[in-house]
Amino acid sequence: MWKKEELKNPSEYGIVIDPKITALINKFDRSVKIRIKDTPKIFAQASCANPAYITLSVGLFSLFTTEEIITFVAHELGHIIPKSDFNKITYLFLIGFVLSVFGCLISICFHYINYLSCFAFLIGLLFIVLGVASHREEYRADYFAVTEAKISPEAFRQAFLKGSLIREREDGEKDLFSLIVDGLINRLTHPTIKKRIARVQTLG
Repeated sequence: MWKKEELKNPSEYGIVIDPKITALINKFDRSVKIRIKDTPKIFAQASCANPAYITLSVGLFSLFTTEEIITFVAHELGHIIPKSDFNKITYLFLIGFVLSVFGCLISICFHYINYLSCFAFLIGLLFIVLGVASHREEYRADYFAVTEAKISPEAFRQAFLKGSLIREREDGEKDLFSLIVDGLINRLTHPTIKKRIARVQTLG
C-alpha cells in the first residue's frame, strides 16, 4: 500500500484539473477529492475512505486526453458512489494472500503435508470467491460510468483499449517476477478489457 505522504494534491505537481472533471465529481459527491501519485506509469484507483478520493498518476495526464481521463474518473466514481464493498474485497484479498504465504511457510518448516493441502484448498477457494466478487465490482463500476456518469460506450472503449495497450508496453519493462505476480493479481481482480468493453457496448 502507498504511504499517505506519497499522494499529493494536483497543484503540488503543477497539474490543473479540468473543470469538466471537477464538475463530474461534484455531480455525485463534492467531498471526493483527486490525489496524484508521482509515477510516469498509468494508474487510476478509488479509495472509499472517509473522505473518499481518487488517485491518478502523473503519467495519466501526460498520455491521455481530458475526455479519456474523465472516463477513468467516471469508472472510479463507480467504486465510491454506490457505497460498494470495493475496499472490503481488496482488504480480504490482501489478508488471504498474507495468510496463504504464512501457512505455506509453516507447512514447509514443519512438514505438515496434510495441513498444507487443506490450507491450499481453502485459500484457493477464498481467492475464487474474491475473484468473482472483484470482477462483479469492476462490471458495476463500468455500468455506473456509462449509465449514471453518461460516458458513451465508444468513449469507454477507446479510453480503456488505449490504457490496455499502454500497460502492455509497461509490462515489457518489468522483471519476470513482477510481471508474473502483477499478471496473476490483475487476472484475479479484473475481467479482461475485451469482456468489459463487450458488456459496456450492450448498454449503448
